[in-house]
Amino acid sequence: MRKQQWVPSGIVLTLFLTGCGLFSSSSENAYPVARFSGTTLLSAELKKELEKNSPGTLSDTGLTDQGIRAFANRYIDYRLKVADGYSKGFGDDSLLNDEFNSYKRNLAQARVMDGKVKKALIEELYQRKQMLVKASHILVSYNEAKNGPDTVDFYVRAMNFKAEIEKGKNFNQAAKEFSDEPNAKQTGGDLGWFSGGDMVYPFENAVFTAPLKKVYGPVRTQFGYHLIWVEDRKVSPDPRFISHIMLMFGQGKDTVAMKTTIDSVSGAINKSQDKVKKFHELVMKYSEDTQSKINNGSMGEWRPSGRVPEFDTTIYSYLKKAGEISGPIRTKWGYHIVLLDSVKTKPTLDSQMETLSRLVTRQSERMNSQKALLFSELSEKNKIKITQSILDSLSERLTYVINQPVMDSVPGPKVTAEILANFKNRVLISSVNGSLSVAQFNEFANKNGIDQKVMKSRKTNDKMISQMVSDFYLDHYISHLDEFDPEFVGIMKSFKDGLVLFKWMETQIWQAAEPSDADLQPIFAEKKGEFNWEERGEFIVLSVNNYKMADSLIKVHEISVPKPTAKKEKKGKKQEFETIKTSIPANWAELESVLRKNNILISADTVVVAKGDGEKASQLWARKVSQFDLSISYLDGRPSFVLFNKVIPAGPKSFEEAKPELSRIYNERLIKSREEQLITDLRKKTGVEIEEKGITRFIQENKKK
Repeated sequence: MRKQQWVPSGIVLTLFLTGCGLFSSSSENAYPVARFSGTTLLSAELKKELEKNSPGTLSDTGLTDQGIRAFANRYIDYRLKVADGYSKGFGDDSLLNDEFNSYKRNLAQARVMDGKVKKALIEELYQRKQMLVKASHILVSYNEAKNGPDTVDFYVRAMNFKAEIEKGKNFNQAAKEFSDEPNAKQTGGDLGWFSGGDMVYPFENAVFTAPLKKVYGPVRTQFGYHLIWVEDRKVSPDPRFISHIMLMFGQGKDTVAMKTTIDSVSGAINKSQDKVKKFHELVMKYSEDTQSKINNGSMGEWRPSGRVPEFDTTIYSYLKKAGEISGPIRTKWGYHIVLLDSVKTKPTLDSQMETLSRLVTRQSERMNSQKALLFSELSEKNKIKITQSILDSLSERLTYVINQPVMDSVPGPKVTAEILANFKNRVLISSVNGSLSVAQFNEFANKNGIDQKVMKSRKTNDKMISQMVSDFYLDHYISHLDEFDPEFVGIMKSFKDGLVLFKWMETQIWQAAEPSDADLQPIFAEKKGEFNWEERGEFIVLSVNNYKMADSLIKVHEISVPKPTAKKEKKGKKQEFETIKTSIPANWAELESVLRKNNILISADTVVVAKGDGEKASQLWARKVSQFDLSISYLDGRPSFVLFNKVIPAGPKSFEEAKPELSRIYNERLIKSREEQLITDLRKKTGVEIEEKGITRFIQENKKK
């Protein structure tokens, strides 16, 4: 077996962020509290770190003598690890620097602004609303009010989880174990299908650009850091509006009687001359969904999220035209009959402009006119001057070209480049920080699609070019934020330290061992009684590939099949059908036989799951019935028959069954031992000395009174 690297899920690193620098000697009234490697740690720096960390994260004792001393030692250990990482060349690692540069750009972008101008955001949102994305995520929750604006601890924790997934851990299983999202243990982080505008903007950006079926991130949002897995993307269907009749499952209800009732309702609808009218009559008589019942059964627009796959399949695969009505459908909530009220065409961008504008504004206040305000602020601060004559000439020429009769489309990059070529060596923007040339603007403008934004109106082009010039300056400002923002320099220095520390831990500490049985047996004996199975259910699942045929086999009791054709039958003659009667399967064996005989059985599986093992487990346990049941459920996107076989009582795991947990405990202990030894060696090597007078004074000044 190939040896794999292993990153422990339980380790939380205490990474310390500082402002503009570390170990500053200019702090007034500062005094030494420790010395190592020729460096003096001053009280001011240690106090700064102490204030930035919640006492509850320092030690069980918090701001007591013991807690503050422990914190000081932990901070020293952190600096020793980082320094050792730089000495080993980790600061020059190409992958680490790629990560650093990516984060630097993203963080600079976030500090300056959150997206493009509102019109561009609306157009982008409209295009994304034409698509559906199926994705899962892992959330490392992050409270900015408590943790500060740019702490790295949470990012490193997310990278820790990402490393495990990249080395083979299943993403949804990782979400159950690691995610801070409240429902993750049940859903495995699965968000189902969703569209543009359904998620916060940074998350939306990620799911529409991330590669399929590969862990992506971390992505920063207002909720924290997300690791994302995009399963699929597809064009969204035309809007469909539905109504339904529902009989709800509930404790003590007779599901067989419910099934008889829903079949009777379906039969009455099918026999009626006006099926839609009959449907609505029976909504009021039978439906138990009070929310839709008050609207005559209407559920409004149905959006295929994947949360109710039985509805998704019925509405988008079997109901083709308005007025069509499904047969009985079983979901985990009950039995349903669905009416397709209407199918509408997708709205145009113009018709949605107002709605999307409100949505963009509601999702992020900073996206609304922030660029213009920021550029105005920077213009005054940095004394920005724009050579307006160049912009006027560019707008005039582009407007002329687009209005020529021979031009039936916007000008191409060559046209724009030729127009700008006459000015390429001229200064376009000057400021206290230097100047930007027309040639630089030309590169930026072509990259950002200036040719696709040129219109026939000179006034419109003036605005477009003016906006693009401000975008150009802001892009330059963001790219060079470390030249304008001293605090940003400090933040990025701390972030780089955090990445170096992560690399140090990865190479020096987090190398997993493959323990033998002899290594694990003592742990099993030591923790005897701690490795147990929950109560589990055993289910047999028959999955089929043809919902309609399976439904016919068990409900209609007769099927129309094509008659055999004669060899010399005339071409184009209409195919004739004959009716074959079927009998209702009386038991599980007969059902499996019927499905096999008609070549629609995909698989017959035995599934053992506990109640809390995710959505599939919840669906299966909802089918825990004592009698033979012929209703169809959807499991893993397939129509399936489910038989509850038996309950497997809770009980102890065998040594073999407990091995994964035993290996985790073994490696956690091994890692702790490695880290303790390495810290001991580093402290000895660097000659760490605690200044007792200084640390005693520091404790007295800062401990909880």
